Amino acid sequence: MNTYIKYALLVLVALLLSSTIGMQAETKLKVEFTFENAEFDGFDNEKELQDKYNDLWETKKKAFVREFIRTLDKYLAGHGYTLVQEGEADYTLWVNIRSLDMDAEITAKAILSGNEEISRRRYKVGEENSVDSYLDMQTNTFGELADAVYRNQFRSQLLHDNLPSSKPKKVITDVLLEIKGVGDIQKSVDYSDGWGYETSCNLKIKDLLYVGAGYGIAACDYYYDDMYAAPVFPVFGQVKYFLWNKRVSPFVSSQLGYTFGKVKFDSWYEPDWAKDKKKFNLGLFYQVGLGLRVGLKRGALQAEWGYKHQCWDCKLKERDFVNFSVGYSVTIYRE
Repeated sequence: MNTYIKYALLVLVALLLSSTIGMQAETKLKVEFTFENAEFDGFDNEKELQDKYNDLWETKKKAFVREFIRTLDKYLAGHGYTLVQEGEADYTLWVNIRSLDMDAEITAKAILSGNEEISRRRYKVGEENSVDSYLDMQTNTFGELADAVYRNQFRSQLLHDNLPSSKPKKVITDVLLEIKGVGDIQKSVDYSDGWGYETSCNLKIKDLLYVGAGYGIAACDYYYDDMYAAPVFPVFGQVKYFLWNKRVSPFVSSQLGYTFGKVKFDSWYEPDWAKDKKKFNLGLFYQVGLGLRVGLKRGALQAEWGYKHQCWDCKLKERDFVNFSVGYSVTIYRE
């Protein structure tokens, strides 16, 4: 087996093994509610509300908080978070209720803080329910508030690992689909040019590491256009690792695959090595690349330089070349 191929396989195995190693400390999240200085429909402040309803209001308020925590815990539990009400915590989510109306509309500001503050946002949820008193207000409105807080404040950070997680993740959390156009850059007289496209499906197995498989279609010209291959069909496995989780991120990649197709000779002149055979099989190839991903509102654009070695069955001296690709990637599934 070619030495380069051995190295590529060793790198692939090392990356796969590394994806199963490592545990992080438990992450605790405390939720603290405050109704202070909130506007209540028909009351100047919460004290007037308490004076009218006494302990019944405190009981209802606790039910609101429990519903919020129950809903939020449903989202966070699978990511290794433990919600606590007392004691030390790595992060605290402050939910400041700014207004609470008789029609069950809530305006709240939720702030997550710990080692760093990641989000400040005001949410308005609920629909008109025509309730007779605060004691009749449905607690599920606070579940809707938890839904909004998770979608707008937590989900992106959790899915992109911007916050720590205590439990090992599932083997597959994301499915990333990539489509890209590839152009080969001339390196010698033996290779003129080539172009094609590839598509691949990649599974996120740990943090920034993706493992996937794909296929493509391409056309290539060799030896001053006297040899050509059109079409050919590369099938490959690939590993891709992003350096960090930000809108703009460099990445490294590697591919190992097989190209189905024939290199055909078509010229009035035949070199000595081509006289016995008019077609030459393409076969195994490997590639390493360095690229850049730029996130969009939906999906991401990416550009990549690659170094490729194609093992075709002929006597061309130069079988290594550089290529450049531009493509689009989008996550089609997230746990």
